[in-house]
Amino acid sequence: MQAVELLRRRRSLLLGDEGGLGKTYTAAAFLCAESQALPTAVVCDPHMQKQWKDKLTAFTHLRVHIISKASPYDLPPADVYVFRISQIGGWVDIFATDFFKAAIFDEPQSLRTGTSTAKGGAAKVLANHVSYRLGLTATPIYNYGVEMWNVMQFIDDTVLGSYADFTREWTDDWGRIQDPKALGTYLREQHVLLRRLKSDVGLELPKVSRIIEYVDYDAKAVQSIEDLARVLAIRATTGTFVERGQAARELDMMVRQATGLSKAKAVAQFVRLMVEAGEPVLLVGWHRAVYDIWLEELADLRPAMYTGSETSSQKNKEKDRFLSGDTDVMIMSLRSGAGIDELQFRSSVVVFGELDWSPGIHQQIIWRLDREGQEDPVTAFFLVSEEGSDPPIMDVLGIKASEANQIVDPHLGVQKVDDDTTNLGRLVERYLQKVSKSSKKSHQAPAMELELATTGSLF
Repeated sequence: MQAVELLRRRRSLLLGDEGGLGKTYTAAAFLCAESQALPTAVVCDPHMQKQWKDKLTAFTHLRVHIISKASPYDLPPADVYVFRISQIGGWVDIFATDFFKAAIFDEPQSLRTGTSTAKGGAAKVLANHVSYRLGLTATPIYNYGVEMWNVMQFIDDTVLGSYADFTREWTDDWGRIQDPKALGTYLREQHVLLRRLKSDVGLELPKVSRIIEYVDYDAKAVQSIEDLARVLAIRATTGTFVERGQAARELDMMVRQATGLSKAKAVAQFVRLMVEAGEPVLLVGWHRAVYDIWLEELADLRPAMYTGSETSSQKNKEKDRFLSGDTDVMIMSLRSGAGIDELQFRSSVVVFGELDWSPGIHQQIIWRLDREGQEDPVTAFFLVSEEGSDPPIMDVLGIKASEANQIVDPHLGVQKVDDDTTNLGRLVERYLQKVSKSSKKSHQAPAMELELATTGSLF
């Protein structure tokens, strides 16, 4: 009711409650309490459309319609219309008619690139033509704190001023937030950000165990791209502006996939050990080629697939397979984790077979299990190698987590802040340092060497 009343009075709110505290139900409560907010447009990821309808119809009398096309059609009478974020670009003209009275952006960090994209431009038109705006996310920042300005453009575009005002007031010469805690406190004082933790509402779950485990890797898979990686690293520092950006992106894609492939079999073996020990496992990765190896190695376990290759209906069917016990392994894409519910009733173990540059992505996945209804302590295994992209990604993850955490939770204590200025800088540096062929001699990492993460902010 605190969030409902705050939104009714302020009309713009970013609800940042910790994962598992029921942000969707809070949105439903507001819609039931405020008839002037109907009809409402909900903008969410594709796989979340059905979940929105299921939750709203299960606990309210709201009429819900799932938008089925990316272009306007005759809408049936309803209180809530649920859009996939990929559809809204075709509905701009309808948004501009003031038909919708409220906009709910589920996981608005998907709009962090701003209004320069079709979806961002459409979301901005929608936000400008409604009376109420609500954002729902526990991780509004996926990378660096400057993203908060873009996110707030869809919630309240006045609270942080123009971009020039924001950068002058809050960022340094490198575009980093100078005082993340001050920014987080300011947003709270303006009553535009409301965040409650599990401890605030008496929901004390055991702390998640985050375990970094070094696994064997195929040195040939990493060495096969070493020469090209060094060429790209040099181009990323000496080429033209366009060449530098393109080279850095190519280096990132190539090395990350090679790293995932090099340890894919070891990851599959680790997952098999977990399953044989009686633990259903959520296995997380990114590259299709890596999934293929996992599927081959774990073929007898018939893993469920919840990645970018499946349609929304296929994802829901695969999720049901996992929940029903038809399989003990569900392979999920790193970027498919936001908002999914019910996995906590089936599993307490998540294995990260590949890493993402953003700590928020990892946290979203962990919250799929670490939420109300979970009966066992949650364990998150980060399976990493000593070569490839894993070492520099782990460095950058700590930097990003530090800045984002201080904005979202400014009063949780002192955390380390580094001075890194780019996602891929450490990856480039790593390959620039490999100047001699002798440095390419493989050395196997200790098999299954267990190491506890020393800093909670690392992932």
